Amino acid sequence: MISKHTYFRLCVNSTRYIKTNIKHEEIRIYYGKRFLFWSVDICKCFLSVALLWRYPLLLTIAIISITIVMLVVRKSKEDIIIYIICAVLGAVAESIGVKAGAWTYYDTTLFGIPYWLPFVWGFAGVFVRRISIRVNNFMAKGNKRR
Repeated sequence: MISKHTYFRLCVNSTRYIKTNIKHEEIRIYYGKRFLFWSVDICKCFLSVALLWRYPLLLTIAIISITIVMLVVRKSKEDIIIYIICAVLGAVAESIGVKAGAWTYYDTTLFGIPYWLPFVWGFAGVFVRRISIRVNNFMAKGNKRR
């Protein structure tokens, strides 16, 4: 027979366990939805490139629009900084590659690269940052369980 004290402890611990599991499930769903939202953003960006590459001005406007929505929804200073750094460094690297003769672009407009390309580099940098945060959080949770 279980004493009242033991039974009470079991009930309290079970309730904590259930609340904890519900909270972790809610967090997992929340981050899953955010990751899905980020994935949709990157798909929109790459789909725009695939469909509009022949129309550089229209493609540039589309990518800038997608980027503005992404950065406004997230409201992260780190994302904006990463975006700018990756856009600038990506454009410089692409320009060097084009000037060296490693590759060429169909419609060159800015230092041998299309106008839209730096924006894609910035977008990719933010997406990689978000994935790395997600992976680090996942790995940290896995290490705590061991």
